[in-house]
Amino acid sequence: MKKHLFLLIIISISLHIQAQQTNLAEITSAAANTIANGKVYRYNFKSFARGKLAKMYPVSTGEVQLVITPNDFSGAIHKARLLAKSPQGITDVYMNQGTVYRIFTDSKKVYRTPRYRAASNLFDEQMLLPAYTLKDLKNASKKQGKLLKEEIYQGIACQVVNITSEGQLNLSFWLGKHHHLIHKVEATTLAYPGSTLVMEFSNVKAGLPLNEETFYPKYPKTYAIQEYSGQFPKIGSLAKDWTVKTYQGKSLKLSDLRGKVVVLDFWATWCRPCLQAMPHLQKLATKYQKQGLVVIGLTTQEKGKPLAMAKKLQVMYPIADGDAVAKAYKVNGLPFALVIGKDGKVIDFFNGYLGSETDQMLEAIVKKALKN
Repeated sequence: MKKHLFLLIIISISLHIQAQQTNLAEITSAAANTIANGKVYRYNFKSFARGKLAKMYPVSTGEVQLVITPNDFSGAIHKARLLAKSPQGITDVYMNQGTVYRIFTDSKKVYRTPRYRAASNLFDEQMLLPAYTLKDLKNASKKQGKLLKEEIYQGIACQVVNITSEGQLNLSFWLGKHHHLIHKVEATTLAYPGSTLVMEFSNVKAGLPLNEETFYPKYPKTYAIQEYSGQFPKIGSLAKDWTVKTYQGKSLKLSDLRGKVVVLDFWATWCRPCLQAMPHLQKLATKYQKQGLVVIGLTTQEKGKPLAMAKKLQVMYPIADGDAVAKAYKVNGLPFALVIGKDGKVIDFFNGYLGSETDQMLEAIVKKALKN
């Protein structure tokens, strides 16, 4: 009798968990689908941080309109319009067809750059958080996701969902119960214990018609347009030489790799986009190794166990401590990928990770470099 009762309890618990996971998948998929539908997703936001990160992320407010290609859950943004205010000043940004424009009214200048190259230096990409969490929402049931509770937030019935993501990142979403819109996100990471990044959303609208004029940069003709590449190594310049020792104990020197195309991937175990990018880098390394491609992972600001993380991600290219190299190349954000040609000169770089958009562009650049 006790044995049968025990089995019934186990079956009941199993069915409850299965039902909860099914319900979770429906909730989070619906939220992701409201964003990635090719139409305008609009919101006002307030972002700030608690704990040690409070000084790094002061209160910022603004309005965002973004467009995601239908059913693309990688975080690749088709168009965006941002207007925000923080202690650092006004952020006036247009993003269209892979190009970012930031307008500076005081100095009457417009900085322009390919989004993949230096856009994250022109504005805080946290403002586009709904786009960058699409993958987490879509795969919540596979990522230790939990439906925590139902709660009234800003007068709206919300379902609170918690997701453990890559990079030791823990995300909590307040999703509208009836319309599936995101109303709040809280993020914590093991890299900064006791700190929380918070983004509150209001006046959220989804499925708005696309007006191309909204995303076309507007500024006086008298403003000077400057191509912006930040403080990073100049394209066409000779990459500074360096020597590192991999975590496996092997010595690597850049100048010894002349005749090869080299991709340097600066990353850290606490950086979620870094970990999202690494499986594709491994595919790239495997696919083009015989043609002369070398991929090297360089950890920076590391606080975890990089070899264990690389093994978990099935990454086999060499990994080394890259703090000194990052300093030499003035890398100030992660992930950062630098492509160096057979002649040792900088071909291009990627500051940040934009999902499939970055993957495809990086592979195209590598293929072209290998043919030269």
